[in-house]
Amino acid sequence: MFHASLAPTSARHFTARFTPQLLLLLDDDDPDDADLADDADDAQFALMPGSLDALLTKVRANTQRTLALAAMLKNGTSAPAPPALPRVVALSLTHVAYTEGDALGHAAAFVTLLPIFAGIFLGTWLLARRELRCGVLVVGYVANAALCDQLKHLYRQPRPPGATLTDYGMPSNHSQTTCFLLAYALCFIWSGAVVSHARLWKPLAAAAAVLATAAVALSRIYLGEHTPAQVIVGSAVGLAVGVGWYLLYAAVRPALRPMLSLGIARYFYIRDAGEIPDVMAREYAWHCSAVAGKES
Repeated sequence: MFHASLAPTSARHFTARFTPQLLLLLDDDDPDDADLADDADDAQFALMPGSLDALLTKVRANTQRTLALAAMLKNGTSAPAPPALPRVVALSLTHVAYTEGDALGHAAAFVTLLPIFAGIFLGTWLLARRELRCGVLVVGYVANAALCDQLKHLYRQPRPPGATLTDYGMPSNHSQTTCFLLAYALCFIWSGAVVSHARLWKPLAAAAAVLATAAVALSRIYLGEHTPAQVIVGSAVGLAVGVGWYLLYAAVRPALRPMLSLGIARYFYIRDAGEIPDVMAREYAWHCSAVAGKES
């Protein structure tokens, strides 16, 4: 019979004899050499009197975990995956990529940002001049961009292979924006603008606008972000919207002018100087007379 006085001795004998095998079972998730110190601590703990129950409890827990993993593998399931990180996307109007070392691509990357620079210019012009015409143009700029986004989701045509952007490519947003501004600018230059030396400045301004618009369209193709068809469609839509927006403003302008007498319009100094011939020359003359009167 097993005598009670021999129980501690038998337990220590069992622990010392089977400690290596037990430690192998405990080492299933910490196999690195850096854990040898932990294993040594476990061995010392196992040889201590009264530690057999704790050691067996730990072995039982590891065994249950191993059996659970085996059952999951047998059933074709796996451990719960960590939550997926939110997908990060680039803003298509400002995200530009070109081949490293390509000087022409580097220049095209700057040219393709002209619609962004134009938007900044319009906002600055509106804040500085408070012109009714400029405010209407800013509204048209935003509306044209919204229309382009709707057309992209309507056609759902992908960009060409190798493009860095992943949204839809039909029509080209850059081409539509620049052509919208081009059409509006040409209508204004040849029908509404009154400037000194118009025979010189009007053709130069129109030529510069056409060249800038063409450069943006070509840059989108060269950088591989759009197909020629996407650029052509975007350009056609932009030209049509630009002309239509200018004609709409010309039609509703008589109804908008009385609104300039409202309190909010007077508070923000909103004005309509479209009927003043060569307004910049008049403002400069007023500035010179004001400075002369202050000096005198």
